Amino acid sequence: MPIIGVAGLSTDTAAMNKFVTQYEVGVIPQINDGAGELWKRFEVTRQSYYVMIDASGEVVHKGWLDDQDLVGWLDKLAA
Repeated sequence: MPIIGVAGLSTDTAAMNKFVTQYEVGVIPQINDGAGELWKRFEVTRQSYYVMIDASGEVVHKGWLDDQDLVGWLDKLAA
């Protein structure tokens, strides 16, 4: 199951790299969405926003998740 991180609305690649290093998420591919194309497409309203897409390409969740809910969604989608 692919997981992709999308950086906020900024072209500051150094800040994105600092975030990736600080939070040890370097194993997850990261996209710098400086133009906000993905934010617009998925109606992202803030950082720490999750878009879950199932195997058929259907968006099944959009919004914030705490750690426990995130793990639950990942388990569900991986099944």
